[in-house]
Amino acid sequence: MKKQNGFALVEIMIYLALFGLLFSGLFCAAVIIAQNIGRNDGQIMLAQEGAFLLAKIEMEKDISLIKAENGILKINGIALNNSQTAAGNLEFKNLGNGLMRASFVLNAKTGQGGIISHEFFTTYFLPK
Repeated sequence: MKKQNGFALVEIMIYLALFGLLFSGLFCAAVIIAQNIGRNDGQIMLAQEGAFLLAKIEMEKDISLIKAENGILKINGIALNNSQTAAGNLEFKNLGNGLMRASFVLNAKTGQGGIISHEFFTTYFLPK
């Protein structure tokens, strides 16, 4: 009987198939992680933009100067939101006792082209 040196063709094919499965799983995991990072960046940017817009709305007590046109939130004609976000559904509701509730929806695109949306609202006192 002859002593075998090296690997048989079947063994090499099995090893290649196992390594292929391993690397395809790693590739899929890397793609999912990259997508989640982009989504998280979009959500953080959306939260920061929403907090900024809420602060500006609270500072401007004259609600007749605040408008949302074509996705742009404007106060006295000056655009506030950045080009990566779109504001809509701007509403003001008088709650009585000098309280006003302002709300709007902010949309942003993620790095992968998806859209995330969040509703922002604040309640503040009107000047007398």
